[in-house]
Amino acid sequence: MATLEIAEDNTTTEVMDHHGLVAAACRDLDITKRINQCIGSNDPRRVIQPGVAVMAMIINGLGFTNRRLYLTPQFFQSKAIGQLFEENIVAEQLDDHTLGKTLDEIYAYGTSRLYSEIAFGIALDHGLLSKFAHLDSTSFALQGQYNDTEPQGIEVRHGYSKDHRPDLKQVMLSMATSGSADIPFWMEPHNGNSSDKKTFTETIKRVRDFQSALKQGDEFTWVADSALYNKDKLLSSNVYHWVSRVPETLSEVKDLLSQPDDAFDWTTLDTGYKYSSHASYYGDIEQRWLIISSEQAYQREKKTFEKKLTRQEEELKKACWRLGNKIFSCEEDAFSAGEQCAKRYRYHRIDLYVTPVFKNPGRGR
Repeated sequence: MATLEIAEDNTTTEVMDHHGLVAAACRDLDITKRINQCIGSNDPRRVIQPGVAVMAMIINGLGFTNRRLYLTPQFFQSKAIGQLFEENIVAEQLDDHTLGKTLDEIYAYGTSRLYSEIAFGIALDHGLLSKFAHLDSTSFALQGQYNDTEPQGIEVRHGYSKDHRPDLKQVMLSMATSGSADIPFWMEPHNGNSSDKKTFTETIKRVRDFQSALKQGDEFTWVADSALYNKDKLLSSNVYHWVSRVPETLSEVKDLLSQPDDAFDWTTLDTGYKYSSHASYYGDIEQRWLIISSEQAYQREKKTFEKKLTRQEEELKKACWRLGNKIFSCEEDAFSAGEQCAKRYRYHRIDLYVTPVFKNPGRGR
């Protein structure tokens, strides 16, 4: 048996917490290597390569949030930096100059381009992509003043706020995911007032061009909401497979949904769903439309509707009681008030609930 003795004055401990798992994931995915291949520097005087700087910002962002960039060395002072990065560096070298230079290089290379090349490469290497790609967008509300005349990559403007803050300016972000893990393999920002009806088709075109340039990956079948379904853009080209929700504003859809339930040839599924298939040639493109009905959703909506109807009926009875106990100057004023009450509650038989009372001008009060 061998005995290992460690001198007490030479023993130190360093806490890794969850950062060891983050660093291991970055190494398994070759994050630093992929970034260095894109924007790495051959300058022998450079100690911290862009890949290491990005990895440091990832670890920092997951454990030292809402702090200034120049405080990054302070964060790594108490960390096992040698084990995290497996390189001979010290915390003081991860200063704001090093990290800021890396961010400038990423901006010059193209943020969306760098992310997509890395994410797409990882997804291909690990078999994370499927034949379907899901595309959607979101908005990010921003505080403060923004001068629209300043040159910038995207414009911070007012637009339709998916973040439910229409009072604030915003930017938009489109994201495409694929596979059972829904890995985001493509992200790109847009102006705050951009429309999904335009950006969706543009994003799909850029992804297809990107795939063609890499000569890797099969063509996706694109899945998106009704913003993708556009007669002038999607249907005019129709060069890829897609699955989308048809807008209910189309007259053809309104006519179809106005038919009674027994007019459809339903196919019932075991999960409480049923569907009916219909052929359409909207936009001169042959399509297959599916009308999908959910028994669970129907019961939820029915319960909500009945609850809302009961509440409105109680409110109507109270309004009619107050109206019936009010004295009016003439009959016309009384019935005018009754009609306004009926319109407010969308009820046209106000006479069933109330008989307005008015004072006789000839007799005084």
